[in-house]
Amino acid sequence: MSAAETGTQSAAERTGLLQEGWHGPPERVFFQLIPLPNHAIQSFATGWQAMLGAIDRGMTNMRAIKLPVLVTAAATALSCGCAGPETRKPWVAPQRVTWSDVATEPVEAVENGYRIVQSGATEGVFPCALAVSRIAAETPRTNAGGSLAAPSTPHNEFLIWNTSFDNLPAVSEAFPVVERDLGEYAVEPQLILSAARAFHAGLSLIYAVNQLAPEKYEMLGVLHDTKTGKPIAVFHTVNETIIRPENAKKAHNNVDAWEYEARALARTQFKRLALACFRELIAQDVPQRQEPPEGWTPNRPLAPMHWPPRYYGP
Repeated sequence: MSAAETGTQSAAERTGLLQEGWHGPPERVFFQLIPLPNHAIQSFATGWQAMLGAIDRGMTNMRAIKLPVLVTAAATALSCGCAGPETRKPWVAPQRVTWSDVATEPVEAVENGYRIVQSGATEGVFPCALAVSRIAAETPRTNAGGSLAAPSTPHNEFLIWNTSFDNLPAVSEAFPVVERDLGEYAVEPQLILSAARAFHAGLSLIYAVNQLAPEKYEMLGVLHDTKTGKPIAVFHTVNETIIRPENAKKAHNNVDAWEYEARALARTQFKRLALACFRELIAQDVPQRQEPPEGWTPNRPLAPMHWPPRYYGP
């Protein structure tokens, strides 16, 4: 079937029109550049000729500019109406933080729980303050190199620790140690422990949050003794997003998302594991015995004793 029979122009014919310098009436050139059926051309040409007649009677110079305006309007319509289907980008797993990134030495990993890795009970650790640091696998803003950072955002990341130990008097306080406390150096567990020790924290919890899937998160962490730099306990939890019931009403400001979103569920579970581990460590902790230095123990009264005691007036 030829192009004449289909009512459309071939690409070669349209290219030839362009090379001829847009000769002929603009309505003919327009429809030859954009292929349309014959019945559509005829119905539009009738209205087009009527409009041109009115324009020519009122403005003699309008004929010189109607072609660019028409072509621009047609291109805009085609670009808006012929957009392709929206493509969804595939999910790419972000870089993950490993156990070696949050521990000063190799530790035995645990899955969905906690484990005390220190042999024997702690001695004289409690009461103490706790330093909390979150490690993220991202490029730091400084030029110190490395792929790890200790970000201070989101700020609510550390709010869960402020009230977590209200019922544990053995933990006097919990405060974050973030990148602003580490100077211009690359983030390492040893450096975080040094900063925690400078802030007089007896324990340091270094943890990380990893996204395993679009709706799946994990949290892993290691508790260290800041004096010895040795790991005491390890924590791990994995949670997936819970489908919100269809009849459930959405709370104001999406507060009930803590009950459904994977990351929020992982944070809640990780907090519970930390509290359970701390209770066990406190119960097993042995008070450190303080021996007086040699020669400081007197072998006689410091002054003669008088009985009844004598009170001297002014």
